[in-house]
Amino acid sequence: MNDSVDNETEVYKWAFGPTISGLLIADTTLSVSFSVLVNSIIIIAVITDSKLHHNKFWYGLSLAVADLIGTLNLGFGCYNILYDGWPVQNRPLCKFWSCIDFTSGLIASLTIALISFDQYKLVRYPDIYEQEETGRRVAGRIISVWIFAILFYFPPVIFWDMVVGYSVVAIDQCDPEFKEVFWATVFQSVVEFFIPFTVILVYNYKLIKFIRGQLSKVHYLKQELKKVPRESTIFTMNSAEHEKIEARIFERERIKEEIRSIDVGRKNARSLIILVLLFFCVWFPWEVIGNLVEPICKCTPDDLYQAVYWLNYHLVVVNAIVYGLTVQRVRYHIKRLFVGCASTFFRKTSHRPKEASKSTVTPSREQ
Repeated sequence: MNDSVDNETEVYKWAFGPTISGLLIADTTLSVSFSVLVNSIIIIAVITDSKLHHNKFWYGLSLAVADLIGTLNLGFGCYNILYDGWPVQNRPLCKFWSCIDFTSGLIASLTIALISFDQYKLVRYPDIYEQEETGRRVAGRIISVWIFAILFYFPPVIFWDMVVGYSVVAIDQCDPEFKEVFWATVFQSVVEFFIPFTVILVYNYKLIKFIRGQLSKVHYLKQELKKVPRESTIFTMNSAEHEKIEARIFERERIKEEIRSIDVGRKNARSLIILVLLFFCVWFPWEVIGNLVEPICKCTPDDLYQAVYWLNYHLVVVNAIVYGLTVQRVRYHIKRLFVGCASTFFRKTSHRPKEASKSTVTPSREQ
């Protein structure tokens, strides 16, 4: 009896010392707060701001919703790491967490692949982009990604042990039943990471290559722009040359517009490349170590396994960081929120002393 009690209390002991556990809890709190706040601002901004009603921001909205749902994983993940297990011993809750965890990650990777395709097509083929990439087509892709991710993960996570007739996961652990099935983990990694990331790499490589070519074109256009006379020179010209000069003025405006278009595409590509790099750095270590190396050799040091496991959960913060820092309109909404809150706070704190000073001055004047 005493042994069973000791074993039960052992399950509920923290796996780390107070310092590491405190840092883990603090990191979870900050990451959850940041993800919820910024992703919520992104969602509200895209819905309410007409300047953000563009295809790439609708994809960003889908990514923000997935990250907001995936933020639940940080809390469960922190709990799982702190106790090095699942002491709550609630199998339905464990399956719910696994479904949210896997599905939100798959939605994120597929959505970033769609963003890469969309951005490449926008920059490379702007003439046909507006005709082909309609709002209905974008909505269809987003809905298809969500349906595919749900159907890909919910059935195996929920019904695997029921189909095979037994469970291989201990009651105090929370792992998917197919974790020990090597072909299943490989197939999972291929679908949720390697195929989307291959698409991401291909389109971003083509985008970078095209933009590098455009930079030399910008240099050439700026040289051509210097050769075109400004509007003020029209009045010094002969009337017979007026039509020719107007054509060159029109050419000047066309060149300036083309330069602006290239600059916008370059800035958008920069934010996308940052998103892809962060996505790779956060997710790739887990896919290699957690889903490939560990199922094969069982030789991964526990500290390394836990580190890449925890790093992977910060994927929900990546979108918030990129959109919050690189998209000017989203940055404007974030700034407006913080400035509004700060001004309201200082207005309330500075309002009370003024009232007090007025109340003390008024009686002295009466005297």
